[in-house]
Amino acid sequence: MKHCFVLILIITVPFLVCAQQSKRDIKKQEQVARKKYLDGIAKKEEEGAIVFDKQDVFGIKLNSDGAAMFFEHAKFINMSKNRLWWAELGEHHDPKEKSYTRPDVYSNGTSCKYGKINNFYFFKFGLGKQVPIGGKANKNGIAISAIYGGGGSLAMMKPYYVQVWDANQNKEVQVRYHQSVYTDSLFLDPNSILGGAAFGTGFEKISFTPGVFARTAIRFDWEHFNTGITAVEVGLNAEVYTQKLALMAYNPKNFFFLNAYVSMVFGGRKLR
Repeated sequence: MKHCFVLILIITVPFLVCAQQSKRDIKKQEQVARKKYLDGIAKKEEEGAIVFDKQDVFGIKLNSDGAAMFFEHAKFINMSKNRLWWAELGEHHDPKEKSYTRPDVYSNGTSCKYGKINNFYFFKFGLGKQVPIGGKANKNGIAISAIYGGGGSLAMMKPYYVQVWDANQNKEVQVRYHQSVYTDSLFLDPNSILGGAAFGTGFEKISFTPGVFARTAIRFDWEHFNTGITAVEVGLNAEVYTQKLALMAYNPKNFFFLNAYVSMVFGGRKLR
């Protein structure tokens, strides 16, 4: 029995060694082929070509008048540009907004934005294109592309509430602007304001105003070989709405909003 086992080992070990060596050779060949393929991609990219089928990214925007987050999907239509769509949700702030906290014992301990009458939330859905305007080295470098497009925008105006002391009722109440002449006087009287209302207050009274927008941007992507995306984008947004919108009590209403932004972009792309 012992001799049979030794004989089996003598016969099978060379085959096992050959099989293992063959697996290593195949893996090495796959690695060489993959490297050659990626080098070819990088070379095409140096010449200004996009070599992917589609991409999905998400990002966080810091606007000059607020912030937003977005999701973007792109389908490459040829070797030099793609067609994309994106959805974006965010908020605009008035540049004159300032936090106010009552500086005495009557404060409820929360701050508010003095004179603010509406929170301006928005939702956008847009279509556009991405076109490369710079190449990228085989191993390192930055891919640069231009993005432009536009679409529809929906303004969602939520009334802004503050906590005030109502001397007529001798109690603390929540008020918003344009309820009545009396409550407006409390809303704008620093001596009556106790602090801000809860975040969820007023969502049931949101009003909607449709509009359109345009976007233009430059994206700088330094992800290795572009199989993934880690990028910074800088650009401009312009929005026009069908009626004038009010954010602050003492500022004029406006239907046109222009802002600059910078965003961090993350995601991935599939090779052709």
